Amino acid sequence: MQEVFLRFFVSIGGAFSVYLLVGLFLGRNRAYQAFFSKFSAKNPLLFLDSIKVSPLFERMIAGRWFRLYFSQAGFVDSYPPERFLVLYQVFCCVGLFGAMLSLGLFSSLLSKIVSASACIALAFIVPKLWLLARVKKRSLFAARTLPALIDTLRMQVLAGLNLETAIRTLARHRTDIWQYELERSVFHLDSGLSLVETLARLQARFGAEDVHRFTLAVSQAHTLGASISTILKIQSDTMRLRRKQFAEERARAASVKISVPLVFLIFPALLIVYLAPAIIQVLRLR
Repeated sequence: MQEVFLRFFVSIGGAFSVYLLVGLFLGRNRAYQAFFSKFSAKNPLLFLDSIKVSPLFERMIAGRWFRLYFSQAGFVDSYPPERFLVLYQVFCCVGLFGAMLSLGLFSSLLSKIVSASACIALAFIVPKLWLLARVKKRSLFAARTLPALIDTLRMQVLAGLNLETAIRTLARHRTDIWQYELERSVFHLDSGLSLVETLARLQARFGAEDVHRFTLAVSQAHTLGASISTILKIQSDTMRLRRKQFAEERARAASVKISVPLVFLIFPALLIVYLAPAIIQVLRLR
């Protein structure tokens, strides 16, 4: 029964790996020629642009989460999403081959199942976790620098500029990730999109809740004709107050979290340091 189960697992994994590799290298005409010709270019990853991702892999493994997370990670223009999908597919193929190899290396059934499951889990989960970490890091940086950005926009609005002109001016003077995002917003405005649609696309490219609140408030103020400078001031003050409350909450929780290592690690070490010499002397007197 164990041999039948292992043969079935190996056959399914091998067939799926072969299907992914066939879809990977034979997805377009002359894929091998493009592979060997572009591999010697300055950028070794250029050959990935000529490889087609398997539709089954993109539909079942990547799913809808990939496009959203890839956009929020800031890789849409600087790094093609199809290239990351190809690397993800290769990583999954390597994981499947590692799982099949582990089935032949270990003798016990439990070792085979654990090692194969670990290889498959690492191959399919690690790229997604890396992308999620990138999204979280970018969202935290955007939320930390957003109040200063709002204050700069408010100063320009108070100086007599409208919001669109303020965004165009700010896009030329920023040097962080906001420069890239504001330049994309200026491109959308030049393409004929309204300010509300541009802010909606800006919000979709970030996973931070503060960016969502800011774009929603500015869009509503622009639609209803409210004062933009007042809305910007309220948003900036609210974000700073929220960050202050969050820092105070973390400070209050620190005393509770430190009690566990204090009781189980620090106190026993202190007791050993203080009582060990006395215990040794008592044992010697006996």
